[in-house]
Amino acid sequence: MPIWIFPARLTTDGFRSLAQKHKREPELVAFWANLKEGFDAFEKDHRTPEITISSNGRYHFRSAML
Repeated sequence: MPIWIFPARLTTDGFRSLAQKHKREPELVAFWANLKEGFDAFEKDHRTPEITISSNGRYHFRSAML
């Protein structure tokens, strides 16, 4: 069973609050922004998206096929 753990509920408001609290850590905020893409994909379809990781460590999310 996959378990996803996020630093906060990454809704628009939740992410904005998290980013504000950590505004002096832009690399961390950028990482969380990347995670938000996956959070949003799950919220849209209520299915775990397909995940790939590029050579630079960035996550890429694609809606799971039904």
